[in-house]
Amino acid sequence: MEMRQLFSEQTSVVQNLLLDKVLASSEKGTLSNFDSRFINEALVTIDKVLDCDFLQSHDRIILEKSYRYGYDIVHERLNYFSNYYYSYADIAKGDINSQQGAFLKINADTSTMLSAILGFNRRICGIGGSTDDYFVERMHRVLWAIQFILKNKLNEIYLPALYVLINLEQVLSEYIFCSDQQYKAKSKELLNEVESLINQVVATDEGKHIIESNLQLNSFLTTQKIRTYNALGKDGDLVIPDINEIPELKTEHKLRILTSLFQLNREQFVNLFESNLSNLEEDIYRSKPGLNNILFLQCLSYYCYLKPQFSE
Repeated sequence: MEMRQLFSEQTSVVQNLLLDKVLASSEKGTLSNFDSRFINEALVTIDKVLDCDFLQSHDRIILEKSYRYGYDIVHERLNYFSNYYYSYADIAKGDINSQQGAFLKINADTSTMLSAILGFNRRICGIGGSTDDYFVERMHRVLWAIQFILKNKLNEIYLPALYVLINLEQVLSEYIFCSDQQYKAKSKELLNEVESLINQVVATDEGKHIIESNLQLNSFLTTQKIRTYNALGKDGDLVIPDINEIPELKTEHKLRILTSLFQLNREQFVNLFESNLSNLEEDIYRSKPGLNNILFLQCLSYYCYLKPQFSE
């Protein structure tokens, strides 16, 4: 299948997945944390699709409307970032199930704020108001929870704790780069605290093992550290993962590595995306439409951005 046709087809699939989730949530009157994360994953990908210059005006308008529908439904359920507020109690006083649930809820709220920032950059939605105020006001409670994990050496949950921190690092740096000024000083303060906690986790034996054995996490962390250094105007030595091939992993993990590789080494991203395309496409077509379509479309968007001749 030609790249342009594949791109168009997957855009329609992802748009339908997004709108189906929005409709189902509207009918039920509720939205789970899992579905909130799913919608936000789709919104991030649509943001990347909108970077493609070859989009027709009417397609661009429809995608922007779809983005707004998705954003409205996830932002509505934030409830003043209550998941941030209760995170310390859920992690410090809860069992492993409560802790894992807290991580899921924190990440759902964080991903919604990322969607708000990306939408703000495109003038699809705004930033501000009492709910968004609590994004920075209540984040300290999440950081207290991570400090509790480190203090008590709860190394069995270092991995999800790292994902929480890197997601916070991503959204804070993205906010600092945007033109909104309301939370700029507070975001820089919080980003420094998040960066310090990440360094503390990866300095432990368990943290080092997690990073060394998890290419997906390592590449995501490196990508966000680069963004953080740029956002804070810092210099730092980083070891960029040398990704010469994509290991035999689930398709989701392969695609996430590729999305990070686009930020780290675009020439290598093109090479590995081309060499893995047929296998990725085959697995996606024989599977039920879902998250992998969203991540695949993000990679397609990156590829078409870098190689516009293949989108003609």
